[in-house]
Amino acid sequence: MARKPSLRVTNGQFIRDVFWFSTFTKLLLFSAYKSTDFEVHRNWLAITHQLPVAQWYRESTSQWTLDYPPFFAWFEWVLSWFATWFDSGMLVLQATPYESPACTFYQRLTVLVTEQCLLYALVRYTWGRKVFRDTHMGRVITLLTFLNPGFYLVDHIHFQYNAAMYGLLVLSIALMSEQRPLWAGMVFSVLLNFKHIYAYVAPAYFVYLLSGYCLGRDPVLALRKRTPSPWLETGWRLAKLGSLVSLVFAVSLGPFLYTNQLSQLITRLFPFKRGLCHALWAPNFWALYSVGDRLLYHIVRSLGIWAQVKPTASMTRGIVGDVVFAVLPDISPRATFILTVLVQLPGLVYLFRYPSRTNFIKCIVLSGFASFLFGWHVHEKAYLLIVVPMALLLTSGDINLGRIFFLLNLAGVYGLFPLLHQPMETPLKLSITLLWVFGARYGLKLDSSPASPTAESSGSSCNTNWSWVVEGWYMWGFICLQAYLGIIHSWVLGDNPSFEFLPILLTACYSAVGMVYVWVRFYIWFFLS
Repeated sequence: MARKPSLRVTNGQFIRDVFWFSTFTKLLLFSAYKSTDFEVHRNWLAITHQLPVAQWYRESTSQWTLDYPPFFAWFEWVLSWFATWFDSGMLVLQATPYESPACTFYQRLTVLVTEQCLLYALVRYTWGRKVFRDTHMGRVITLLTFLNPGFYLVDHIHFQYNAAMYGLLVLSIALMSEQRPLWAGMVFSVLLNFKHIYAYVAPAYFVYLLSGYCLGRDPVLALRKRTPSPWLETGWRLAKLGSLVSLVFAVSLGPFLYTNQLSQLITRLFPFKRGLCHALWAPNFWALYSVGDRLLYHIVRSLGIWAQVKPTASMTRGIVGDVVFAVLPDISPRATFILTVLVQLPGLVYLFRYPSRTNFIKCIVLSGFASFLFGWHVHEKAYLLIVVPMALLLTSGDINLGRIFFLLNLAGVYGLFPLLHQPMETPLKLSITLLWVFGARYGLKLDSSPASPTAESSGSSCNTNWSWVVEGWYMWGFICLQAYLGIIHSWVLGDNPSFEFLPILLTACYSAVGMVYVWVRFYIWFFLS
């Protein structure tokens, strides 16, 4: 009797299906809207191709000067040589933007090709260890991360290379899970020299490698039993780790130190003259702070309580410029740095005392939260620094964490909507987001009630019925807000210049409420799960 063929999809077939679905849908976006970041990266291709290394961080023909770390500059240099096969015109240094069909195709193609680093890292994390092999959650993590709307909107429409960078982050975490701490530290050092935003999560790496590996407090990470001289073993491990990290930074910064560009490079990487808030507000604490200042300003002025109040309150002056508040204290870069460190500190102390792989990833999430909510001049796309590592924690199957992750991504993605500001792009960004929403609700089984058996898992003690109700109403609020922004706002206010930035304000503040709520919920889950 003939045996019926199995309908079960193997892991290999699943990965191929994800790859082809992702590739096909992203190819359809090649002709979509692109931001000024498209010209930024085109100019970087020209700089690295036309000029010697000694001039890379001094070149200023275009306003879009090179302001990423050295490894990203070398990455652009490699891409520039392949660019000659498509359109050599894109490699001409000029102050005005350049665009051609071949240039657009090539730059879109580079994003599509390099983001496969993220798919590889996710596969390595979810199926590289037997504990995760053939699990439902492994596939859910891969799908919800690789097909995240944030990567569609930011990388494949707005135009950047975030997925490739997060691939290195996930690969580093996977190597840590595979008990290869030295390789994990080296890969993370490479990532820091590609994009310095990841310095925000560096404290989690430092504490875990110090406590778990160098001091041997995590038996899984330490691998070997201690020698008769524990301090000698600690010193040897610290020397190996420090040598690898120093080697990476020496290779990265050495050529620019030799050409006397190091001070110029640092100035480009850390432009503190930029304002507290980005032109398109990130949905963080400072968005709420700015709106609170504006409300207090109107209250104080109408009541005449405070005669010394400033006549105007500039909540943001765009990409460059200081932010001046009318009533609340002005915020300096130093203040945001101190606040970020203080918010990170409890998680770092906990990780030092109880080093483990799970606590390490949790601490990466908390560090990302702290930098996003309280950092200086935060971009809205930086929410990916939280949601990508949080997805790796979903292997626990905890439905409470699943709901936190879902709400976080929903608020973060909606905060990206102002990036695509043309009305014709609204159906595109809504359809991409809704597809992910339906997939996440099904994959994470979020329709289970809090009293159902499926909801009983580790960390469920921090969940209450009221939180499910609040979260449900908040999610429905996105539909109401989108209805207002997409239809009612233009009907009621039209082109009134006084309300030109109201959609950005409402989007940032409503998403910020969700972000702060999720941060509090995750902090509770961190210590109680």
